[in-house]
Amino acid sequence: MSEKKSKKVPLRKEVPPEFTWDLSPVFKNDEEWEKAYKKLERQIPQIVEFKGKLSNSPETLRKCLDLSNKLEQLIERLSVYANLKFTE
Repeated sequence: MSEKKSKKVPLRKEVPPEFTWDLSPVFKNDEEWEKAYKKLERQIPQIVEFKGKLSNSPETLRKCLDLSNKLEQLIERLSVYANLKFTE
């Protein structure tokens, strides 16, 4: 019978950098993430301004969709960074 060795998960500081997440393409640091999060909090109420107005004109619809896409992209970046940071 072979003896099973239990493997301990190393601490992040024990892992060589080449085997860790490089989050800098998403956000340079946690402070940049915080700035983006605050920006998102400020921008979310803007989408409510379109309520009941989407059929006013094609331009209004386009502006709403542009803002929606912009918010979705920012939310995605914030989420990816936060999730990868959590797994460090």
